[in-house]
Amino acid sequence: MSAPPRTHRIRARRRAALRRRREEGGVTAETIVILVLIAIAAITAWADYYEAIRTDADEEYTTFGHPPE
Repeated sequence: MSAPPRTHRIRARRRAALRRRREEGGVTAETIVILVLIAIAAITAWADYYEAIRTDADEEYTTFGHPPE
């Protein structure tokens, strides 16, 4: 059995390269989705943390009657 003609090998390489690019695009999209979810979780956590600090500060102001300077 002989090797396939040169044009078939070139086409096969191009198809393989296209397939790799498509797969890499999928990985990029998955990475972006994961990063967006992490950002949403971080913003939510920060908002909860900030609210807890504000509540504690308000309680201290109420207890001592004045804000710290």
